[in-house]
Amino acid sequence: MPEETASSSGESDAGLWQVKLLYFLNSASSACFFRYDTVFYYYIGLSPGQIGIIKATQPLVGFCGNIFWTRLADVTGMFKGLLLITNVIAVCLWCTLLLPFVHDKFWKILVLVVVASFINAAFGPICDTIVLHAVSKSTSSESYGQQRMWAAVGWGSFAFATGFLLDRVGVPVMFEGYVAGQAAVLALLWFGFQSAETNGPSGGHAVAPLGDEETDDVSKTWRPDLSSAVSALDVDGKIEEEGEGGGNGSVSVRRERPAMRVEGDLRESLLASDDESGEGEGRYAEEGRGAEGLTDEEKRLGEGGLFSFPVVWLCLNMIIFGCAMALVEQFLFIYLLHEFRDADDTLLGVVILTMTIFEIPMFYFEDNLMRALGHRGVLTLAHLTYAIRLVYYTAIPRSNGWLVLVVEPFHGVTYAAMWSASVRYGQMLAPKGKEATVQGLVSGTYTGLGMGLGSLWGGMLWDRFGPNWTFRVTAVAVVGWSLIFNLFFNCGRERDRREGDVRCHGGRRWPPWWCVVCSCGCGGVFDCLGVRGSRGGSWWGWWGEVVSEDVDRERGQIQSPRSRD
Repeated sequence: MPEETASSSGESDAGLWQVKLLYFLNSASSACFFRYDTVFYYYIGLSPGQIGIIKATQPLVGFCGNIFWTRLADVTGMFKGLLLITNVIAVCLWCTLLLPFVHDKFWKILVLVVVASFINAAFGPICDTIVLHAVSKSTSSESYGQQRMWAAVGWGSFAFATGFLLDRVGVPVMFEGYVAGQAAVLALLWFGFQSAETNGPSGGHAVAPLGDEETDDVSKTWRPDLSSAVSALDVDGKIEEEGEGGGNGSVSVRRERPAMRVEGDLRESLLASDDESGEGEGRYAEEGRGAEGLTDEEKRLGEGGLFSFPVVWLCLNMIIFGCAMALVEQFLFIYLLHEFRDADDTLLGVVILTMTIFEIPMFYFEDNLMRALGHRGVLTLAHLTYAIRLVYYTAIPRSNGWLVLVVEPFHGVTYAAMWSASVRYGQMLAPKGKEATVQGLVSGTYTGLGMGLGSLWGGMLWDRFGPNWTFRVTAVAVVGWSLIFNLFFNCGRERDRREGDVRCHGGRRWPPWWCVVCSCGCGGVFDCLGVRGSRGGSWWGWWGEVVSEDVDRERGQIQSPRSRD
């Protein structure tokens, strides 16, 4: 038994390295092109206005693509197949921009960019969905953030290297790096993410083999490796379902079905549990979680639909984050070059490198941070950090632009910690069979609607009031939103306590949009804020309880009202 345990741990670690490598290669290749695509557009003769139209259109199209591809993945179950197909088509379309006959008309470039952006939007949320569930079922103690940080390593290192080579080799190096990296991604998806042996565990679920054949009875002691977990999809997008009597450790005959159509549950169908007792106790067993790695409270939250209050509220929060990040991504470099005498291309490169370096520890320790503050605690910390970061930009002396590097480590909180908390919270809220769709909403509302609207918001404020007021007004708006964001969620908690169940307001699971105006006899807004009631009557007392409950939920120590009864 000790030998088997050690072996399974080693196999699991090997599978996790496949996930890390996938993130690294995709982000590294994307950094080669997308970090400097405006340089290419300028190189082929587009005006700043035309470049602005392209950059404003891309995120909005990407949002539509996120929703379309993730919903298609949930409906068909063809996660791996969609990643392969869309990546091949997207690479071909982006490389078409090199053809001279495309450059003579702006509308040709715009149409090509729109189509390529739509298809390219599939990778991020689908990959996140697979990895989240792979990590939740892995015997390893590593978290999602410890996989995702390798994307930051790839992006930062190759963005810096590409900027260095652009001055010496020229624009073609962007496409060469992008194509080479994507070729490696496709090879890894095709050859690396393959199903393993289908030896059934005692009381567990075996991973289906590739192909359409039926499997004979096999009963060997088995513990899954992560490569099995992340690649339970065959090339045709099918998952096979075990027949009757799977709980006794043997697999008799398994029939093929379209993945996700019957149960529609990625947690149960994509990944196998790793216990030998048959009770579904995996890496979260000691934390009071079930076979799916979720607490009763998290399962309850996942019972809502795509348009339930928590999902919509999370998406609105991602739009606000996207608007704030757009000021950094789209306008910070312009601000530095135009407002500071000593700012140059070297400073811009160091800014990118600093951002990336401080993403890495936040991704690595995101599990610890989530356990300390909870999901909404981390999101609120990111709100406040954003505000401090934006205000600091306006206080930098114009004679020393290099002081911007003092605040750039905050990017670790405002992006890495925020993104990890949002993705994991989206996983918790996702209804059965719609896990990828929720990840598409999280990604699309942030990069699509949020950054698109933020670019428009920032541009209009910049032209009318200048950069300083743009940063300050946005900082105030983010802090104001943070208060509203937490207020609405606390209204939901207050009603749960009063009703002893998750339902209130005539059967609605969460408070309606007008709960700030009228709470329908559930105590009022001031009670939600802790101004009156049994919680000491202070705003800090309310916030302390918000954080405390969220931490307990993350640790798996909180029960739903139904289970308490």
